[in-house]
Amino acid sequence: MTLTKEMPSKKEAGQRVSKRQVLLETALRLFNEHGYANVGVDWIVGEAKIAKPTLYTQFGTKNGLIEEALKLRDDNFMKSLQTYVDQAPDGAVSKVTAILEWHKKWFTEPDFFGCMFIKASEEFGKTNEQISAIVKKHKDSIYNLIHQVIEPDCKEKTDQVASIIMIILEGLIVNYNIYGDLKPYEVATTTVKELLNSISPRLNKDKNNVYASHRK
Repeated sequence: MTLTKEMPSKKEAGQRVSKRQVLLETALRLFNEHGYANVGVDWIVGEAKIAKPTLYTQFGTKNGLIEEALKLRDDNFMKSLQTYVDQAPDGAVSKVTAILEWHKKWFTEPDFFGCMFIKASEEFGKTNEQISAIVKKHKDSIYNLIHQVIEPDCKEKTDQVASIIMIILEGLIVNYNIYGDLKPYEVATTTVKELLNSISPRLNKDKNNVYASHRK
């Protein structure tokens, strides 16, 4: 589930990996671990073993490289998350639990250093519209996935519930990056399940549930 690929050597890769891809994946790995301001162009080309002019030819500027690295991260992230969610049984609780489980697995990966998109927002703020737009697109994609999987059960409450789950998820990412503690994950999972069950009587198998009776 590693979201930053280990690069094959040039000998192993042959012509299969372009210089652009090598630069992108090297930059992605370094930005993920060390942040954006701390990683200079010289470090990237040194790790990639590619001449500096090639970087500028391919990406124009360091910011251009950051933009493309974030796009690659978003693509890797969403494909992996979507695949995991697709394998879960139908139903809001099962699908949202899968989203939470995927994040738990990500937290315990050796290449977890927090959210690259949160870091990008912190470092660039609103000073770079292109990067800001990529960050928003990524977060919107996660929100939209949550919205999609809960809508059949949450109906008119979908927007509200999706927003709550998104906030909980963002909190878990930040919390684990700071404390490295999974206890809040367990609390959050229980809370989200209770929330979904309370919103939709159909999700609650207990026919005597007070909320379900009230809605009949």
